[in-house]
Amino acid sequence: DKAIFHYELAQKHNPKVGVIKKLQMLQPEIHKREKHPPFSIKLFKEASVQFLKTGKRVQAGVAPRGTYFQIDHYKDTCWYIKNNYISGIEKGSAKISITNKMGELINSIELDHLIFKAKRANNSDCFIAISYDLKLYLYSPTLELITSKKLSRKLDDRYRLKEVDISPIGDLVIVAIDNELIFYDKELKEIKNIATSIEKNTKSYKTEDFVLEIEYDGRDNISALQINDMDDMYFGTYSGKVFKFTKNGSQELIYECQSPIRDIKRINHYLVVTSDRCIDIVRDGKRINTIEESSKVIWRDNTGCAVTKRVVKLFTLTGSPTAELTFNDSIADAYLFDGNLIVFTSKKSFVFSYSFSNNLLS
Repeated sequence: DKAIFHYELAQKHNPKVGVIKKLQMLQPEIHKREKHPPFSIKLFKEASVQFLKTGKRVQAGVAPRGTYFQIDHYKDTCWYIKNNYISGIEKGSAKISITNKMGELINSIELDHLIFKAKRANNSDCFIAISYDLKLYLYSPTLELITSKKLSRKLDDRYRLKEVDISPIGDLVIVAIDNELIFYDKELKEIKNIATSIEKNTKSYKTEDFVLEIEYDGRDNISALQINDMDDMYFGTYSGKVFKFTKNGSQELIYECQSPIRDIKRINHYLVVTSDRCIDIVRDGKRINTIEESSKVIWRDNTGCAVTKRVVKLFTLTGSPTAELTFNDSIADAYLFDGNLIVFTSKKSFVFSYSFSNNLLS
């Protein structure tokens, strides 16, 4: 009876307007739609995530939105590299878009060559890149070319080039080719090996700063490389071994996981080892936890952030899950800074605060 009454009242009120609209005008509090946020949050024990605000929208094709050849999160910036191919991989250019730690675009530069592999120094903006035609480039913090050199005399196939890295202040460059590490100084002059022992698979290097001997199974190729500082350098192999080496020549096998190593990071007292199988959190050579995650994880301080198409997962440095955020729209990228999480989707950006109990770090 009540429905009939309201319908007749609506018809009398304005016969030219649709019934639903009439009812909304007569009783808006009944027909008002309840709005739901475009995301959901799942919390784990001793953790908190609070939505703070909606940020500005980023245009399609502008970092962090878009499709990129390589994305790297550094301490204070994020670099987005896109190759523009003109004639296959032989000719083209590369564009580097740089955002700050909040995802705001702060710089963009075009290089006159394609990028096959690249890495930025941790404590400066010095930048190393290798093109598809196997040329090594060193750029200054202002992204001006310092020098370059051909690697082709050592390589007949670019897929033999496994990794490249640059020291935090840009004074040492290491290129991994198959099972060999090649060292260059800040002018890209090769540091010549002074002794080689084929029987022991040992190579020795000497500069004014350090003497380095590397010894490992020469049948096993290098798959990951990380320079934290001159006393803290690592390489991983396809057999799942992680070696640490320093400028004074010391070297040791510190971890083994039986799966190809893809990334090595030292954060505080922990070593984060990413393999084809999972992510292992290692301390003092022992695995303390495993993150079963195939996507790349962004690390900042004591927090890790794994980003998939519509889901962001947060972890502690010790590998404990703290939160899982699911979004209605596709995720472009996410950033962690100062206890905040910023997520950019195809429509909007969202800012959250996050925290967790220190008990989860023990």
